[in-house]
Amino acid sequence: MDQAGAVVLEQMMASSSNPDYCSENQTLSFFSEYIDAQVTLQNVTNPSSTGQPLSGLGEPKFYGNCTTFLGPWGRPQPDEPALRALATLKYIERMGDPSIENKTIQLLRADLDYVSAFDLWEEVQGSSFFTTISHLHALSLGSDFFAQNGDQKRAETYMTAAEQVYCFAQEYWLENEGAFNWNIENGVNRSGLDANSILATLLSPFDSTSSSFSPSGPCDSSLFTPCSDRMLVNHKAVVDSFRGLYALEGEQQDGSAIAIGRYREDVYYSGNPWYLTTLAAAEQLYLALSTW
Repeated sequence: MDQAGAVVLEQMMASSSNPDYCSENQTLSFFSEYIDAQVTLQNVTNPSSTGQPLSGLGEPKFYGNCTTFLGPWGRPQPDEPALRALATLKYIERMGDPSIENKTIQLLRADLDYVSAFDLWEEVQGSSFFTTISHLHALSLGSDFFAQNGDQKRAETYMTAAEQVYCFAQEYWLENEGAFNWNIENGVNRSGLDANSILATLLSPFDSTSSSFSPSGPCDSSLFTPCSDRMLVNHKAVVDSFRGLYALEGEQQDGSAIAIGRYREDVYYSGNPWYLTTLAAAEQLYLALSTW
């Protein structure tokens, strides 16, 4: 497989814990090539590198042959190492492969050691809710992984960091608005309502030891689960903020389904509904319904 094809790993493994569309050996081969490519990218000098260890891990974009992209872009994006760690941990969990190669450990160590924050939408420096939640779950699950694989010191380090991130994440809640703030500590004048909060809840595992969705898990607002009261109130607030904004919606009644964008004040290409955010809004409701 070409290295550029490694990006489909998450879609490959998400469909089943025991996929029958390819052999286990073939899947493991794909995974090995993905890890090789990602370890290579972790060590490629790039515009996000500051000379400090791991600083380049927030680089958002490379060419398919694992070389540096030098064009303008929002960088760094520190949600990326956390998302890569979550995807890798999810694959390991679902495949149930007891033999974890050193290069996979190397990849996870570097990503989970990385600490920073950048707005999900690549425009404003600050502490993004999505990035914070991705780091919270990556550190928590990473701690469990390293504890199970005999590195207790590293597991404790990640758990301590996860506890600090967990406390910080509670600060995003806007009591008066009944929603989560999109980004804090940035001084930007925006309403705070943003679809990144809906995307963030889709990262939330339903218990502290598994990256897999479980309908029998708790609806816990402090863990930002899709069925929790705060996340559902937030969902309504975010969706309602787009009502009457796009001409394609026509006359829509309150409570009816609509297409949503990133945030109401978006100016990128004049602002538009996005498939990604609209489908994420639907997915949160489906996940919530599956628990009731």
